[in-house]
Amino acid sequence: MEISSFFDYLKNLEEERVINDFHIIQHSNSSFLFPQVIIKVNLVYWLFHTNADTDEIEVQILPEFIIHKNDTIKHNFTFHLNNFAIGTVYAIVNERGYTDGVKFSIYDHKSLKNNNFYGVLTLFSLSGIKYRFEHNAIDQCFLG
Repeated sequence: MEISSFFDYLKNLEEERVINDFHIIQHSNSSFLFPQVIIKVNLVYWLFHTNADTDEIEVQILPEFIIHKNDTIKHNFTFHLNNFAIGTVYAIVNERGYTDGVKFSIYDHKSLKNNNFYGVLTLFSLSGIKYRFEHNAIDQCFLG
């Protein structure tokens, strides 16, 4: 699924987007050359991967996902992001119109404070999928 279709999917979600699980995984027997980022949100799996032909980030929405014993879990971020919610989602588009990445604002949906911002998760497609989580958002650092 192209990222534009993913944004259409997000617009139709009415419930809060709570993260239940988060992994970066390399499949042992797969058509994917690069690792995938798997985010379980509201009991649905969002699988982000790099399109090897265009180097563009793509996503699949699946009702279930099984990690096989031969798959390698590169990183498990569940302890960092579990039970936090995804706020605004941004596409990172290059000058050729390809979607190179996606940026998610992460917030503490259980917090009663006005500023319940937790961090920013960025997924970037550059000969494989790259990721960065900033607890103190880099955007905030630049803008003061």
